[in-house]
Order: sequence, then structure tokens, then C-alpha cells
Amino acid sequence: ALEEFYGYVDQAVLSNPQISQQIRQLRDQHQTLFLELDGLVEEAERIVYNEIPYGRSLAEIIEGFFSFYESFQEHEEQEMELAMRLANEEIGVGD
Repeated sequence: ALEEFYGYVDQAVLSNPQISQQIRQLRDQHQTLFLELDGLVEEAERIVYNEIPYGRSLAEIIEGFFSFYESFQEHEEQEMELAMRLANEEIGVGD
């Protein structure tokens, strides 16, 4: 998604405390998602370069990637929904 929503996020934190927790949660997910993907890449590299004879199989790593991808897609959808909500509030559109 459009990270930090072109400044909407910082303004929303100041003007709408209800959204602050959701914004913090989404920001925190960035590190979690990065670490999950980084771990998958490291495991795949170990298999490719035969660095360790044990660990998860390639099939398990692929399954882990699809799980990561699903989490990533959910995260991006939540960010986009929040961005649209903030944009609508900014321009006065909505219910």
C-alpha cells in the first residue's frame, strides 16, 4: 500500500485517537512481516547452498511462503482500507 498514506497517517494520529491504535498495529506488522520473509529467504538459501543438512524441507518453506503471502495481502488490504477511510475523512466524503 502507499506507506504512510502521503502524510494522512501522521495527521490522523493527531486528529483521530481512535485510529491511532490501528495505525500502530499496522506499523508493527511491517517488522513482523519483514522478519518472517527474511527467515524464509534464509531457509531457502540454506537449502540451495547445502549449508545445513536439517531444517524445513523445500515444500515446507513454500508452504510458509504462501502463509506469509496471505498475511501480507491481508496487511496491504487493511492499509488500503485505512488509507481510503482517512482520505474520505480528509475530503469530507462518507456516511
